[in-house]
Amino acid sequence: MREKIVPPNQAAESAREKPLSSEEKQLKKPSWDPSEHPDYNELPVAEKNYGYQEDMEQLVKALSVDTYTKDVSELGYSMHIKLPRDLLDELEKISDTERTKGVVAHYYAQSVVPNPPTEYLVVL
Repeated sequence: MREKIVPPNQAAESAREKPLSSEEKQLKKPSWDPSEHPDYNELPVAEKNYGYQEDMEQLVKALSVDTYTKDVSELGYSMHIKLPRDLLDELEKISDTERTKGVVAHYYAQSVVPNPPTEYLVVL
């Protein structure tokens, strides 16, 4: 036969009955309240600009295919790109060691060639 389960004489105080201490209140409080900082979203975000970024943007814009290609209906499947003479002269001035340091990536969403690769890497 099984024995009866007898409850203990006095139950310990439950957590609900005890008053919260200041430490427990602090633990339950969120660590950061947005209502205390209403202008948080308005703080200016400083963009980090490096000198080479503007130069690279200008170079990519100068070398973009839209600048140098004619209308697709004129050319059919061939791709004719004519770079300005001053740009070619500047590229000749760069030494061979510096040429291998610069890699320009070109991405073409549309192209006049059938089945084109989506990315072209050109080493200057």
